[in-house]
Amino acid sequence: MEDKTFDELKNKINKITMEDITKEQFLEVYNQHLPNKWIKFIYKYFSQGTTEENLKPSKIITAILLILFVSGFFATVLGLPKAAILPIVILYAIILTALVGSMFSAVILNNLRIRKIRKKLGLTVWQYNLLADLYVE
Repeated sequence: MEDKTFDELKNKINKITMEDITKEQFLEVYNQHLPNKWIKFIYKYFSQGTTEENLKPSKIITAILLILFVSGFFATVLGLPKAAILPIVILYAIILTALVGSMFSAVILNNLRIRKIRKKLGLTVWQYNLLADLYVE
């Protein structure tokens, strides 16, 4: 029973092979679902593939968060009143929440876009990644 199930799954996975989808077919569907400006912006400035010239906004936000964190830490250690600490903590929380929320939204939107492409072409994640690496510049 297990062998039959495994073989069925294996056949389903291999049903669509890489040779069945040409570069033109892949790029046609890919170009119908291009990343929007929001996804491009977040991936350009805040992803692991960010180039040195695009790191400035990321470094600025990191510096601001670091300054706010250190300020809040020392304000707490020095026993300053809550009225002095609260604005620092609130500003830190707002910036951090906005940054994390924007990154999550870009990742979710990009994953939905990729899922649409995969669904139209009938590809697995692995097959999509291979074709994207081959055909997309």
